[in-house]
Amino acid sequence: MSDDFVQFNLDRPPKADVKSNEQMHCHSVGKAEEYPPLEKAVFIMMIGEEIQKLSVIQNIPELMKEDYEGCLSKIIPKMNQGLVQGSIEYHFAASKSVQKILKQNAIQPVHFKVHFLNTVLKSMDNKDPDTANTWLDTLLDAIKILKEDVIIEDILPVAEAKSRHTEPVFHRVMSCRMLGRIAECCSTYTVQKCVLGSVQALCQDVERAVRAAMCLQLAALARPLLASYERDLLPLLNDCVNDEQGEVRAAAYCALVQSLSLVNQDILKQSFLPMAKKIIEQCLQTVQDGIFLIDLTEQYGSLCLGLEPVMKEQDKIWFAEAYLKLADLASSIQMKFKERAMDRGRMHAQARSPHNNRIFVDSRVNCALNMPNIIRFCRGIGTGTGTNNSAYFTRNIYPLMCMLCSDSQFAVRRAIASVMHEITATLGKSNGFILKEFIKLLNDDSEDVLQALIPNIKKCLESFSQSENFSPEVVDDKSIELTRSLFACESEVLATYNWRLQTEYFKQLEVLTRCLPSSFIYTQFVQLLRKRLFTYRTVECRVAIVRTLLVFLRYNSNMNQRTDIRNSIITDLCCSKNFYNRSIYVRSIRNILEIFSSTYFRAHFFTPTIALMEVPVANIRFMMCDLMPMMKCIAAHEKNNGKLSAAVDAAIEKTKTERDRLVLEHIAAMNKKLDKVKLDEKDSSKLREEKILDAIAANANDVKTHFANLSARSAPGMRNPPKSLDARDLKSETSSRYSDSRSGYSSSSSLAMSRTPR
Repeated sequence: MSDDFVQFNLDRPPKADVKSNEQMHCHSVGKAEEYPPLEKAVFIMMIGEEIQKLSVIQNIPELMKEDYEGCLSKIIPKMNQGLVQGSIEYHFAASKSVQKILKQNAIQPVHFKVHFLNTVLKSMDNKDPDTANTWLDTLLDAIKILKEDVIIEDILPVAEAKSRHTEPVFHRVMSCRMLGRIAECCSTYTVQKCVLGSVQALCQDVERAVRAAMCLQLAALARPLLASYERDLLPLLNDCVNDEQGEVRAAAYCALVQSLSLVNQDILKQSFLPMAKKIIEQCLQTVQDGIFLIDLTEQYGSLCLGLEPVMKEQDKIWFAEAYLKLADLASSIQMKFKERAMDRGRMHAQARSPHNNRIFVDSRVNCALNMPNIIRFCRGIGTGTGTNNSAYFTRNIYPLMCMLCSDSQFAVRRAIASVMHEITATLGKSNGFILKEFIKLLNDDSEDVLQALIPNIKKCLESFSQSENFSPEVVDDKSIELTRSLFACESEVLATYNWRLQTEYFKQLEVLTRCLPSSFIYTQFVQLLRKRLFTYRTVECRVAIVRTLLVFLRYNSNMNQRTDIRNSIITDLCCSKNFYNRSIYVRSIRNILEIFSSTYFRAHFFTPTIALMEVPVANIRFMMCDLMPMMKCIAAHEKNNGKLSAAVDAAIEKTKTERDRLVLEHIAAMNKKLDKVKLDEKDSSKLREEKILDAIAANANDVKTHFANLSARSAPGMRNPPKSLDARDLKSETSSRYSDSRSGYSSSSSLAMSRTPR
């Protein structure tokens, strides 16, 4: 029995398939290893294995940059020979390489015709559809650079031959794409004489795939045939709109949307508007089958904006209501689905429900992505003047937006989150009532939703702040709710392993200086950032936290809080015993120089920074070498006795005793840049802003002292306590003191400057 088990050899690894010397010799290039790149490539194309030839083919664009003539005369003929009996992988590598050459404009049109064009045209007849398609894509890219006479002589006959009704369907579809690209690159005379006849025949083909493919190219023919569009192309488009096959009608819809910006308003009003209504009505009637519903919702916003100039108010209301029906998945059809499914059991109801159907989910995703365009489209409804009006949005579109933000499918919520910043900007001053939806998305527990929302938090909050939903002077219920949502969002981000998302989150918090009072930011967010600075492990995330702390430091209006933030950065990072903490500080020095002026840096950060050149860890000294030219430049602008310049010179002098090899190499590069660095052009403007911010912070301390004196005078035992000042009088007195110096600066600083003590 044991012998039988031994025969299985379950734990014994298989014997390695060791190649013989002869096999190894066949796979090696031998002496060709020492050849120049071009000669080595020629040798491999002659006797190499297929995988080696594929490597050479993939590197043809680089070889052409090194030796253009040699590559065309030696490598390209070998590649073309291999295509005759080449594998699918060989064809794909060759086509992708030719496409790369075309995109880089690495070949002249004349040389392309001689060396590539015939090969591309022959390879399009490959029996494998994917291979033929990739060569077709190569030809379409090539038509852009070829002259019109070459297109007419060599390519147009091939397109006409493939358009015959005796050719396979696949060839006729290829002909449709070729004719569309030829029409884009040829003159009106050529298109009307040589291309239009084939287009008309293909639009009436018996196969729906061919009719749909040709209909998609009608927009390409619109530009050269714009003068005769109503005579030549409009009947073809009208026939496709009335086609019995949904695939063809979907293609007609796409062609109609793409042609909106090309035709005149008469065609828009008399032809395109009725066509669009008919397509939408047909889609709503057949929504239960999911026919071209995704295509319709994907470009619905572009359709509405394109037709808006020729619409009456009744037409606008009709298209807006159709959008609501499409987004709501045609409630009457949905009820039929539910009734039909309930008869077959609850589990079947969930399976057949259109809410969980992929087609309907994708349609709601498209409706969410089109929300900004629909809001722009609906702004003039109800006014008659086209001015901004949020009444229709509040009554009709806003409930749909709430539904999309609460959708059970994360893809729908992700879509609405990705355009939330566009929605807030489009609504302008009327965006206050979508604040709840923004906060709801911040509290979402899906990483995909947060990944779409977080990069646009700054833009959203800026729009809310401009519409006075948030103020850097007052803490209200909205501010508290926003803070809670940001904390909840941070906890969800912390639980993920997506360090890029974590970094982006902390970068977005910089905008809070425009939305919340600095004292509230200090008590709520600064403490959180200090804790998270040592919670996250990735360098990028910790550097982003330090940068946000620096922004909070710059726009804080309390001297004691500013000193505390600054000292914590220096103590916890710059003077830390931990190497990683010091390295985070060194990486953040460029952010300090970007946010603050050189004067501020000299006063608060220069001395502890220059001391890092003497730390025993070579990595810190290595990173400091990149900063020494800027440090020397900053020290040179000192107006006092030159102590900082002496400190820089002493630090540079000590580098002569450096022993670490990598640091020595970096010091050599540093010495070449010592006298070539200049201060930032915005340094003087940053200094002016800092002086005003310091004045505001100092005035806040004066106000606190004043109130303290008032309370002391009003203490028990005083006979005649003075009358207390009104807070409004104090505010006006404070604002008038600095009214002259506040004017004329950037909006970012003025938001911080306008804060007055409460």
